[in-house]
Amino acid sequence: MKKIFYILIVGIMIISLCSCNNKKEDSSNNSTEQNISTANGIDTTSDSKETDTRNNSNLDINKQEEVTEPSRFVYTDIFIDGLPTELVDNFISLTSFDNKFGEPIKSEYSTLYDDYFLLTREYLNFSLDLFLGKDKNRTEGTLATIVSQSKTESIVKDIVIGDSLDKVINTFLNEENEIYNDIDYGQIQVLYGDHIKDQSYAFILYENNNPKEIRYIDEQMKLVFYIEENLISKIEFTIPC
Repeated sequence: MKKIFYILIVGIMIISLCSCNNKKEDSSNNSTEQNISTANGIDTTSDSKETDTRNNSNLDINKQEEVTEPSRFVYTDIFIDGLPTELVDNFISLTSFDNKFGEPIKSEYSTLYDDYFLLTREYLNFSLDLFLGKDKNRTEGTLATIVSQSKTESIVKDIVIGDSLDKVINTFLNEENEIYNDIDYGQIQVLYGDHIKDQSYAFILYENNNPKEIRYIDEQMKLVFYIEENLISKIEFTIPC
């Protein structure tokens, strides 16, 4: 009887020891798995942070690329939606202008040197001169002058009638020179270039200390903003014939 009791006690002790060892192994395995998972989680988070940083850097670079510094006026800045991109030295049909601006209010011919004809067409808020050459009956011509008095339709850099003087000055290059009295123009402020020796220059023309015109010149082509009370009242672009 004592033998049987002793065997039972020994058996219970052996079972208890085995159970404890299994629990330790399971705990150790779980701990190892958690450490591995944690380590992998850290690596993944680190990779994610690096990826986000790179993406943010790329966005910042793209934003920087979109910012453009004001530059000198060039005649290709003249753009009218719905007409050919290249307005200078390009034959444009009268129909194209009519489709864009509507029926002309007035249309008349004038003669230039050596019987060359110039056609003037006036529309609501726009007028233009077209160089026809020697054929008065041509149905297309090259642009010589366009004048805008539109508050909605722009011909250059999204500037329209009623916009401020500052908007124009900030759109193009401004070297912020002092106002002075010029021998040819009187009181002016040079924005850039030299009107005596350069083909590209710009200045503000003053009258009684008030700005009256902003003139931009590019290869003899002239863009003028007329100013009234520091607001744009008329925009005129002229190409020498």
